[in-house]
Amino acid sequence: LKEQLKYAKAYTYEYHLERNGIEYVFRFKIANIEDNGELKRAVVGMADVSTQKAVELRINHIGNKILIVEDDEISCMMLKEILSSTYEVLVAGNGKEALLVLEEHYTEIAVIITDLVMLEMDGYDLLNQVKKMRQYSNIPVIVSTGAGINSEADRDSVEATCLELGASDFVVKPYNARSLKNRIKSLIR
Repeated sequence: LKEQLKYAKAYTYEYHLERNGIEYVFRFKIANIEDNGELKRAVVGMADVSTQKAVELRINHIGNKILIVEDDEISCMMLKEILSSTYEVLVAGNGKEALLVLEEHYTEIAVIITDLVMLEMDGYDLLNQVKKMRQYSNIPVIVSTGAGINSEADRDSVEATCLELGASDFVVKPYNARSLKNRIKSLIR
C-alpha cells in the first residue's frame, strides 16, 4: 500500500468474495492525506459494488438469447417464430425448468418472456425467484398472458401485480410481433 501511494494520491482496490455461488465485490479507496508524499495519515472508503459489477458483466457479456417460459405449445411456437430470426431462443415449459436454464445460461440471457399460468411454478412464482436471486435479478422479464384478461380492469390489475413483483414489461396475447421486438430491443438497451 505504501508503494502504491508513493506514485499516486489515491489507490483503488476491489475485493471479490464468493459465497453460496454468489459473487460479492467490495471496492476500497485509500487516499493519502499528507502533502509531503509520506504515508502517515490516510482515508479509507469502502462500498459494496456487487450489483454494479453484475450489471457491467451483463452489459459486457450479454448474450443474444431469449428465454421463453411457456407451457402452451402454440404460444411457444409463435414466440419462436417471431424471435428466432434475431435471437437465439431457449425454451422452458414452466418456472422450475426456467430456473434450471437460468442456472446454466444466466450470463447469456438478454430477456426472459414468461407466461403467467403454468402448472408447475407459474409466472408469479418465477418472478419472485428471479428477483430474489442476485445473479438473475438484472435480467429483464416480460410477462405475457391472455388467461383471465376479460376486461381492461382485469388487464390493469394483473399488469400492476406483475410490475410490483419486478416484471419489466407486460404484454397480452395474441402477440403483436413488431411491438414485442421493439419492447425487447428497448429492454436490452
